[in-house]
Amino acid sequence: MADLLELLLQDLRNIGLGTGLFCLAMVFIAAIIRGFTGFGSALLWVPTLSIVLPPLAVVPIVLVLETAASGFYFRR
Repeated sequence: MADLLELLLQDLRNIGLGTGLFCLAMVFIAAIIRGFTGFGSALLWVPTLSIVLPPLAVVPIVLVLETAASGFYFRR
């Protein structure tokens, strides 16, 4: 587990400005889609972010973000 976390942090430290802006734009677009439909952000995040980042780094991030976003629905 510690090796996977270290690999993830290493990949995130090496993101350049262009890659970071691309990732930020994709997360923003996916958040808008999730806001209108209530689902589907992971369907956009994983394939598009895997273009510029390794899937081994993308999937855990998406899992954490989706879990956090779904936590707001449990309050209702």
